[in-house]
Amino acid sequence: MTLNYGSSSLHKALGSGADKKEKKTSNRTADSATETILNIVYRDGKVFEAQDSNGSADPYIRIGTVKSEGVFSKKWKSESPVCEKTLSPNWNGYEEETIIKKTTTELVVELWDKDTLKDDFIGRAIIDISTVSTYAKSFNIEFKEKPTDEKPKGTASIYIKKLW
Repeated sequence: MTLNYGSSSLHKALGSGADKKEKKTSNRTADSATETILNIVYRDGKVFEAQDSNGSADPYIRIGTVKSEGVFSKKWKSESPVCEKTLSPNWNGYEEETIIKKTTTELVVELWDKDTLKDDFIGRAIIDISTVSTYAKSFNIEFKEKPTDEKPKGTASIYIKKLW
């Protein structure tokens, strides 16, 4: 489930400065011995090249787990809202996702352009989440079509913290 928030609610989603009435609590359960719950906050980004004929794009982010070197899970764990007709998306949303502690130290993050028939892949990045704690960690991501590309196709800013 994705919840949309304005920029002033970033602190609420991350758990700082929210009063007890407004603080969001997780309805998810996880086996604390083998699983952890991540709070993923989608902030903003840039798409460097228009993907649609109108000179813009309809960007969104997908997040999945890395099973082993170069092998990704077929099921996406999280997806941002779609920002229509823009090259400067401001997603302002968050999700809570359960992951397996022992096997997940990296996440695959992909930037896509939403289209009617088939979505267009823009780029991919791998982020190391082994240092994420109960304090939010900021990730400034550069998306590349291929790992060997010099120039990124887009960027995004997300925050991740462990809820437990």
